[in-house]
Amino acid sequence: YHGLNLHSYWFRSTIEFRYHSAVLHHIDDAMQWIIFSQFLVEMSQGHIPTIHFHNNGNKWLQTIYVIYHALGYSDRIKFFSS
Repeated sequence: YHGLNLHSYWFRSTIEFRYHSAVLHHIDDAMQWIIFSQFLVEMSQGHIPTIHFHNNGNKWLQTIYVIYHALGYSDRIKFFSS
């Protein structure tokens, strides 16, 4: 499990990145959560990096693709040419 509290946005104009169960047991998963949350912070500050599409990307990368599409940044997703 993991948590992202968006409720406080309407009260304090902040969001809270909370717990992640992997912190104690799976360091790779914990690192991906940290990278993902940092990525969201960067996006909120207007930094929209170009990313590369990977067919077998993990759940965090797949979520980033969905966010890019939903916010109209599909042109920032690059595909590898074969």
